[in-house]
Amino acid sequence: MRIPSHLQGAAKQLGLAGWVKDRDFPLKSWFVTIDAAKALLRGHPNVEGDDDSPGNDQVVAVLAAALDENGALLERVLHTTYPVSDPDAWRVAITAAGWVLLQRYDRAIKSGSWPES
Repeated sequence: MRIPSHLQGAAKQLGLAGWVKDRDFPLKSWFVTIDAAKALLRGHPNVEGDDDSPGNDQVVAVLAAALDENGALLERVLHTTYPVSDPDAWRVAITAAGWVLLQRYDRAIKSGSWPES
């Protein structure tokens, strides 16, 4: 799974891959959120979907909303030169973070490390 190209710059500038790898980052909690979002959205497939699974964009939208309300990303962004006062830039930041989380989740699923047994 690749982060959409228009979001890769923000993900890199904010160091989001390192953020989700930090040992203090609540990765398991976010994986549970992704599982719940997928369950909630089941039956509302994306346009190209040929089954009842939600599309990645739908899951990322849920993650972006949660990240916006959670405040954890804001704390990280405030330590950078990223333009948080611009609403469009903030939307890009939370969406990029959602994609980074989903990408990490996808890797965990493929490696068998999630769900935990």
